[in-house]
Amino acid sequence: MYTVLVIDDDEPLRIVLEHILSTEFNVLLAHNAQEAIDLLSGHSVNLILSDIYMPGMNGIQLLESLQADADKKNIPVLIMTNLPSDEKKEAAHHLGAADFIDKMLLHQDKKAFLNRVRLKVLTDVNLPDLDEHLNNKKQAIIRSLMNESAFGSFKTITNILCKQLHDLFQVDYSSFWLTKNNNPKLITSYKDDNIPVPSYSADELVKESDFQKLMNEKQAYFSNHVYDRDSGIMNTYSVENKITAEIGLPVFAVNEKNLLLNNMKISANDSIFAFLDIKRKKLFSTQEFELLKNLTKQMSPAFWRLYQQD
Repeated sequence: MYTVLVIDDDEPLRIVLEHILSTEFNVLLAHNAQEAIDLLSGHSVNLILSDIYMPGMNGIQLLESLQADADKKNIPVLIMTNLPSDEKKEAAHHLGAADFIDKMLLHQDKKAFLNRVRLKVLTDVNLPDLDEHLNNKKQAIIRSLMNESAFGSFKTITNILCKQLHDLFQVDYSSFWLTKNNNPKLITSYKDDNIPVPSYSADELVKESDFQKLMNEKQAYFSNHVYDRDSGIMNTYSVENKITAEIGLPVFAVNEKNLLLNNMKISANDSIFAFLDIKRKKLFSTQEFELLKNLTKQMSPAFWRLYQQD
């Protein structure tokens, strides 16, 4: 089980949080920042859920101290508060907190609160030796998707994903397709201003060998040379616009709880319900591919949940 460290000086709230979280997580409890630091020295923690207003070191100061500790700086943090100021939000984001969570949600909608915690654990994409530049991109795209996944719509979150891929990863063209019943439907796409809009149909997509292989094997693919006629999708468009590199990613029909309990692994019963295609003139590194592959897999529950709600 994954471990969540809860830091709050309000004992009744700690008891409520332990009751809600302990069905799915190992829960450690601390009533202040120093007690939390002591627990961190002896336990492996997957997520810190911290109050922002505490006696002694507050939540923002704790974040700053964690960022200075090489062994603890990458532990994801959710800041709990009722009314965070814009200044505190900016400070927390700068220090690595990808999201705030309203304490009122704990009382008003426990299911929504638990979904936010699950998603925060899911989006902790750990890759060995991930450089700081890529890690910053990871944090930025997770922050955008986390904010939308709580209260947004399926259409909006797919739009944000494609826009963020363009802005953060210099993607020239991306497209997000529903694939249920082997009947693809384009949901959204985003292109760089320097290339034309492609003319490409769902009928053409289902005939692509890489797409068929991805659907059958449930495995992502990438290539830094899609000029071969049998490689990638929309090959003619890629050749005409000198788009060399492509990543194809499955999006799975899986919920947050099942993915967590299955240790972030897709089971044989989890079907693909969507497909994300990413095209870029700049070559993809293996780290970029692994990051985007794991991020898409671990964000699948949010996409699937919003799709079902629409």
